[in-house]
Amino acid sequence: MPSTQIGGSFLRSGVLLRVRYLRAAPCLWYWPSSSLAWMPASRPPPLKSMLLLFRPNIIGWMASRCSAASALRNPVPRWDLPLVLGALSRPPFEPLQDLGLDVLSMKTAFLLAIASARRVSELHALSVHGECLIWHPGDTEVTLRPNPSFLSKTFSTAFVNQPLTLAAFSPSSQEMGPGQDGAPLCPVRALRRYLQLTAGIRRSDSLFVCHTGPRRGHALSKQRLTRWIVGAIELSYSSGGVAVPPHVRSHSTRGVAASWAALRGVPLSDICAAASWSSPCMFARFYSFNVVPHHPVASAVLPTPSQCP
Repeated sequence: MPSTQIGGSFLRSGVLLRVRYLRAAPCLWYWPSSSLAWMPASRPPPLKSMLLLFRPNIIGWMASRCSAASALRNPVPRWDLPLVLGALSRPPFEPLQDLGLDVLSMKTAFLLAIASARRVSELHALSVHGECLIWHPGDTEVTLRPNPSFLSKTFSTAFVNQPLTLAAFSPSSQEMGPGQDGAPLCPVRALRRYLQLTAGIRRSDSLFVCHTGPRRGHALSKQRLTRWIVGAIELSYSSGGVAVPPHVRSHSTRGVAASWAALRGVPLSDICAAASWSSPCMFARFYSFNVVPHHPVASAVLPTPSQCP
């Protein structure tokens, strides 16, 4: 049956089922009166009252509105990565050996998300099975693979069961704070500690497991993993006495990580490979953020008070 996709809706055999754009509550329906009417989403008209709709001018108009909606994206992220990373290096996220599983789980999930630019579904599919979790000699690197039954959103041979390899940080003694046993932002260090604390309660091969409640030790849900990542961002703000930004989403870690990597000179081909994007156009259109500091020219040209003669 031929179908034409418009945003998140479909035209099947010329029947307009439903159209949403600009995240508006109403839906656009086509009525027998040959007029376009706005109706609440909670009161859809009966299917028999809708007409066959296959007019090129109407379809083109709706497609243009959906394209405009996708282009209306905030050019700057809702949360500040340097602020969050600074908070992860201090209490309540450090010292690592004193953390409980609640804070440690949030820190580990966030560091893996920001270091890999992976989707939450891909992080959720990671496994600790012997064939999926491989520690390199000296624990200098760790390779994580998803469960073989996992199907990625981007179904491509280049991205199926793509391994995630993370290298451990080797900070100097000057970079380590008191009571720290390694770099506070090292994802390998946080992962190792997380696996140590969950070994006694683990009842699943999934990397992330529940640490409280009746499902303690069982595989974590994707929704709870999302809350861990968002919780790490919110706790970073609240612990520093800064107002928590509204509408923080875990999916934003992909765009923030890729944007900072591009700013630091990482080739776009490597960024797309890490994030499972087929082309740089996907990053440029939907995930690229402006992470350049405010007023970069002025701060580079004008001297600070301490530099003034």
